[in-house]
Amino acid sequence: MKKIDLSHESIREALHESPLGAHLQADEIDSILDFASTYEFSTGESVIEEHEIDQNLYLVVDGNVSVEVGSGEKHVYITTLGQGEIFGEAGLFSNTERTASIIAQDRVTLVQITRQGFLKSINKKPKAAVKFMFMIIFGMLSKLRGVNEELAYERKDDVNQEDIDSILSEITPDD
Repeated sequence: MKKIDLSHESIREALHESPLGAHLQADEIDSILDFASTYEFSTGESVIEEHEIDQNLYLVVDGNVSVEVGSGEKHVYITTLGQGEIFGEAGLFSNTERTASIIAQDRVTLVQITRQGFLKSINKKPKAAVKFMFMIIFGMLSKLRGVNEELAYERKDDVNQEDIDSILSEITPDD
């Protein structure tokens, strides 16, 4: 991880097609970026480790990161996030363990917004911070919806004990 300096203008340009760029004016984005830092990660480098606690939200400016859980034989790839996407939202609002690891899939540039930085941006430009918070909430709800849909899909094919008993009774009839 290497801290880098990127102008607000270059970050805004990279995000112009993302929800952040679409719903916030340049000065509103700048009011949040004033309290943020920009970092570059190399391919394979860990951004967030599952189970660690930190208070940062990240915004992908360039490159891709993978979301993964578990390790070794129980390692599971979840998804890939790219330009304009946000992760680590829970860190702004709670001191809970991270539920996944985030790994740079290639050279990736991220904006890191700390809880303290976000609180300062609320004081500086409340309207922009509220809009940004609504975007965070919308993103979290979208992720939750996706998880619920996936869970519902998996559960529709669940085999229950009655199904197993029925199959076994056909194979081994009572004597």
